[in-house]
Amino acid sequence: MATRLLYIIQNSDVFVSHRLPIAECALEQGFEVHLATHVLRHRELIESKGIKVHHFPLLGKLPFGIREAWASLILLYIFLSVRPQLIHAVAIRCILLGGFVARVMRTPARVFAVAGVGYYFIEAKEDRSFFRKILVLFMRFAINNKQSITIFQNDDDLQLCRFFGVTVSRPTVMIRGSGVNLDEFHPPSSVDRVGVVVGLPARIQAHKGVREYAEAARIVKERHPEVRFALLGKIDNDNPTALHPSELKSWESDKLVEPWGLQTDMPNALKKLSIACLPSYREGLPKALLEAAATGLPIVTTDVPGCRDVINDGTEGFIVPAKDPKALAEALTKLIESQSLREKMGSAARKRAEEHFGIEKVVAAHLKTYDQIMTKEAV
Repeated sequence: MATRLLYIIQNSDVFVSHRLPIAECALEQGFEVHLATHVLRHRELIESKGIKVHHFPLLGKLPFGIREAWASLILLYIFLSVRPQLIHAVAIRCILLGGFVARVMRTPARVFAVAGVGYYFIEAKEDRSFFRKILVLFMRFAINNKQSITIFQNDDDLQLCRFFGVTVSRPTVMIRGSGVNLDEFHPPSSVDRVGVVVGLPARIQAHKGVREYAEAARIVKERHPEVRFALLGKIDNDNPTALHPSELKSWESDKLVEPWGLQTDMPNALKKLSIACLPSYREGLPKALLEAAATGLPIVTTDVPGCRDVINDGTEGFIVPAKDPKALAEALTKLIESQSLREKMGSAARKRAEEHFGIEKVVAAHLKTYDQIMTKEAV
């Protein structure tokens, strides 16, 4: 009888962009695959692969707390219907809710993927922050049990969780990111863009460094008014640091940035860029930068966990301090003023993607992790 595997992921867009290849391989290995997610798009695509989709309402306008309680009840119903033998919960909210229900249901094997440590770890200024203390307690409850194994994407997040006792004496695995399809994302055969185009591919929220990006654009345009700055993403209304649409309209009116909106064809969208930029405050291992590297783009990003794990400073691009628009502008200017440097760093980025971030390696590592926890080798 096939092992029932349940993915618990915030929304269907993220599942398709970050986890679908892993699920497809699990199907090939004989798993019966289910997905609990907030269905935004792609339901027909996901179900066409043989994956059973269960709507899990993590997004919405209900107040914080009530929304999570309602989602927990829905998730409990999904567990009762599926009776999973293995779960794979991705990101903090899904880890907390999925881990809680899995303990109640005594699910035999549990995989938790920490894809960044989230809002309260970034914003909490003191070690004894109330909300972070509550979050840590719930994470300990979800993760610290003999049926679980936790995947981390960078060493900083692993050490932070160990410091707070989240993963004390429990097995962990390092899988650096969700990988990238090197056949789908590749350098263009020819470049027909006019001038230099800088792009920030991310959700529009403060923690992605969007305001610093706009200010850097202002600085750069004083010397190079012809350079275009694009935002490839939409406003993330479910994030506490989401920007207000009026800010984007103001930047657009000032001709600082061009809001391109949500991109449904990222391979072609990235080919329109000359430089990829992600001035984030903290990440797991940003897939957007992996895709940019595979596209052969030079990268400018920040010296924070996750971002600094994608490139080497001065080789595939530049790493600058977070929350520093001036340093960001200086690094971008170096690339803007030198086509040869852009080509050199872009080629190095593609090579690094080929060596470290191919999707096949990431998929194989996940299936090995499933086998490890299912056979109790992790305990």
